[in-house]
Amino acid sequence: MLREEFPHPTSRLPTLWSASYFAASVGAVSADTVQRHIDTQWQRPRKKGGEQ
Repeated sequence: MLREEFPHPTSRLPTLWSASYFAASVGAVSADTVQRHIDTQWQRPRKKGGEQ
C-alpha cells in the first residue's frame, strides 16, 4: 500500500525497512510506565501532527 501511495521514495529502495534498530532513553519514569506505553501504544488514537 505504501508503494502505491508513495511511489517516488520507494522506487529506489529494494525494501521499506532497514536492518537498523531504534534506541532511545526516557526521563524519570518507571519501567512499568514504559512497558505500559509499549503494550498500549497502538490502542491510543494518534493526534494530528504526530503528538500523543
